[in-house]
This record gives sequence, C-alpha cells and structure tokens, in this order.
Amino acid sequence: MRNRTCTRHNWSFDLADALVSVPKRSDQPESLDTTAWDPVGVLYVESQGQLIFGTRNPEPVRLREPLGGVAR
Repeated sequence: MRNRTCTRHNWSFDLADALVSVPKRSDQPESLDTTAWDPVGVLYVESQGQLIFGTRNPEPVRLREPLGGVAR
C-alpha cells in the first residue's frame, strides 16, 4: 500500500485520504479525532516547489506572503 506523508508533521494518509499514521501519537491530546483530518475537506491548496499547502480557512493567506523572499 502506498501512503502520502506530510513532510512537516509526518502524518500519513492512505490513497482513500484516511489518516493512517500519527507519529508520537502519545504526545497528542487524547481528544485528537483522526477522522477529522481528512484532506478532502481542504478548501484551498497552493504549492511551492515540492511542498503542498492546504487549509480549511475560507479566507486563506496567499502562500507567498508568509514565505516572503523564499518563494520563487
């Protein structure tokens, strides 16, 4: 099985977009609902190089703003 892994958080999602792995799960609050982290609910996606950023914020900040001079 192939998964996609977030390079920032190391969370892994299967090909059906279900969260399947949260490293150091014991460091997370017990109330963490892994079913609520389905990337299908992402409203906005933008990429820079190989990095892909997504948010559920209906009024997102454009990616180039926080990246400043790093963005190409």
